[in-house]
Amino acid sequence: MDDLPSIPALIQRTKALAALDLIMSPEWAFRYFSFNCTWAAGEQMASMRDGSGDDWSLVFHKDGWSGLKGLTHESDAWSEGGAELSAALQSVIPPTLRTFASEYYEVEIPLKVVTKIYTLAPITREMVKSLNPAITLKDIQAELRDGIGYPV
Repeated sequence: MDDLPSIPALIQRTKALAALDLIMSPEWAFRYFSFNCTWAAGEQMASMRDGSGDDWSLVFHKDGWSGLKGLTHESDAWSEGGAELSAALQSVIPPTLRTFASEYYEVEIPLKVVTKIYTLAPITREMVKSLNPAITLKDIQAELRDGIGYPV
């Protein structure tokens, strides 16, 4: 687990993943990534569910520690210290994130917008429209701000 990015970098990356997923899939049950900035007193939680039984949860505590729980039900990686999760979180960069989202949602996603989300730039109406014309910023603004803790 020493290969994981710093806690602030993990928070940024997992918030970006959750924000992009919220825009692409407003229904929580169908999202791959989520982030809850008020999960518990002094704690935030990032999570992933792939719909096939694999998942992970990453808790961030205000005192600077984090805890990770993950399951890849068909992998031996759990016995090797979580190398696959570490590699996945290390590689969350805009081009990789864009490729994942384009393949997962089967639509072309503008790299420029993904790059802005990755840096936690405030999400605008234009960004939302370019990613998912079926929704508006107003539709997701409260969850971005109050659920994920993402700037809007």
